[in-house]
Amino acid sequence: MYRIVSFLGQILIKVIEWLFHLPPDKQHAEPEWIRRLCAQIEDFKSEFLALYDANLREFKEISEEQRRITKGNSWKIFILKAYGRSLAANCNRCPKTSKSCLSIPEITTVAFSVLEPGTHITPHRGIYAGVLRCLIPLIIPEGDCGIRVAETKYKWTSGQPVLFDDTIEHEAWNYSEARRVVLFIDYRKSLPLPLAILNKIMIRLIGFSPYIGRMLRASL
Repeated sequence: MYRIVSFLGQILIKVIEWLFHLPPDKQHAEPEWIRRLCAQIEDFKSEFLALYDANLREFKEISEEQRRITKGNSWKIFILKAYGRSLAANCNRCPKTSKSCLSIPEITTVAFSVLEPGTHITPHRGIYAGVLRCLIPLIIPEGDCGIRVAETKYKWTSGQPVLFDDTIEHEAWNYSEARRVVLFIDYRKSLPLPLAILNKIMIRLIGFSPYIGRMLRASL
C-alpha cells in the first residue's frame, strides 16, 4: 500500500509539475523555522541522551525498506512522528523536541537517527517526491563520518543542517569510533495549488497505510 500510494503520488506530482512548467530545483530555500530548531540543539541532544538504548529501534527491523541499504554495524531510530502520525509515548519522553517540531505544520516526520560506528547506508533514493529532508546534527564523531547527496559530499558541522530532496540519490556513512546522531526531519515541499492540496492528501494516505502502521507499532 505504501509503495502504491507513494508511487502514484510521485507520478501525479510530476505530471502537475510538467503542466505548471515548474523547473527542477535541487537548491531548496531554507525555511525560517530550521534556524529556530538549530538554536535548540542542546535541548534536543539532552533529551536524546536521556533515552536508554532499549528505547531505540533497529531501523531495518521495523522497516523492510531499510534492510537492503543498511550495511555494517547498525542504524537505529527513535520515531516521534511519521507521515503526520505522532507517537504519544515517544513524544512524552522527549517533550521539548516534540513541542518544538510538532508545532510546525509543514513537518511530517521527526526522529532521532543514530548511525553506529562502522555503518554504511548505501546509495539509494526515496520514492515520494512531496517532501524534503532536513538533518540537524546533534552528536558528531571525529573521523570519517558524512553524507553524500548527488555529487556533493557533506561533513557534519555543529549547527549546520543538511537539506536535500530524498528522491535524489544519497548515502551516509560512519567509519569513526563513536555514534553519530542527527535530528531527522521530513517536511512538505512548498508547491502551488492544486499540487499542495494533492501532496497533503498523499502524505495522509501514506501515513495511514499498513506499512506506516506496522512501523509505528514496532517503534513502541
